Amino acid sequence: MTKTKAGRPTEYDPKFNRLVEGMFRGGATDNEVIEALSVARSTFYLWKNEHPAFAKAIRRGKDYFDTGRVESALLQAALGSEWKETAVTEEDGQEVRKVTKNKVIPANVAAAKYWLNNRNPERWQDSPEPLDNDRAGVEMFAEMIREMRQEKGREISDKCMKGIEDAPNPQAAFVRAAVDIQPG
Repeated sequence: MTKTKAGRPTEYDPKFNRLVEGMFRGGATDNEVIEALSVARSTFYLWKNEHPAFAKAIRRGKDYFDTGRVESALLQAALGSEWKETAVTEEDGQEVRKVTKNKVIPANVAAAKYWLNNRNPERWQDSPEPLDNDRAGVEMFAEMIREMRQEKGREISDKCMKGIEDAPNPQAAFVRAAVDIQPG
């Protein structure tokens, strides 16, 4: 390890931002960037703390290398791809035959599902749609509770009705209540 001379720190130049971001996008390490800038490690971290644009360039470059390429590859896998490939057959240095083929990588359903689940979770979720919470549904179940009241007794049906009206998913609450009051 070489020692650096003590002295005045190197001046920060905003032009470094673009260089640093590009190096990190290419997969460079902190040490490689420090060496390319010909600065001490302490100077690099000082600039990072004192110059928000420099710190942002570092974050963008590292983020692209760490996740951007993988995200692009995942999206490409989800969509699939097509291209033409040409094979040339030669004999004695002379082109004998040229064959062009269409190549296809089909869309990957698992990659598409993963992408959609994470990019738009409101529309694409793993869990099934919850039962409808509309007022008409609540009224329909309330009528069923009233009918149960006549068969099972007022106290049980009142508890069921209160639980169903207050539930975030009245239909599911009704089903649970109906199961709970079954003789058994």
